[in-house]
Amino acid sequence: MDKGIRPATWEWPDRSKWWLFANGVTLNPTDGTLVIPMNMEDVACDLVTAIDEAKQGTFQPQRENDELTRALKNPEHPGRARGIGVVPWKVDWAGDSSYKTHRRSKAEYDEKIRAIQEEMNKKVASLESQMDARVNEAVQQALSQRTIGAPQAPDVVISPADQRRSSCASTAVPDVQAEQLQIEAPAAEVPSQ
Repeated sequence: MDKGIRPATWEWPDRSKWWLFANGVTLNPTDGTLVIPMNMEDVACDLVTAIDEAKQGTFQPQRENDELTRALKNPEHPGRARGIGVVPWKVDWAGDSSYKTHRRSKAEYDEKIRAIQEEMNKKVASLESQMDARVNEAVQQALSQRTIGAPQAPDVVISPADQRRSSCASTAVPDVQAEQLQIEAPAAEVPSQ
């Protein structure tokens, strides 16, 4: 700062700066840029991206979902604040008045439910319109095959006219010729008592 060099991490949140510096990232003394070791390149790149998105307003950092947590891609441990040391959340974020876990988690849950319901409503509407189109097509096809003024003959023959109908679906209709032979048999064959 005495040389007029502004470090790249000047406006960064303290947690993010301290975590990077604790894990081997340094500042170049000639121009203030980050000097990143090979094993930290991915995390540092993700962290720079998350901080830029927070500045632009496309990402809203919160207590346990801030830039560092997003760059590391794992949730914050509830017993400590990363980058600060072994300090509980209550101490690290003591001045954060926006923290209402239940209210925020309920709002996130309600938003997820609303998104799922909206998606399901779209799918149901799509299926209903497809079904309506199919029904209308089938009705139009049936109407086009029907001739106006001509008597309608049934397409399906339920039973032939020469057979008696059975009252039971499982009972077979008897053979008509065999039945007629029994009726025509002479009555003399029946023994008398």
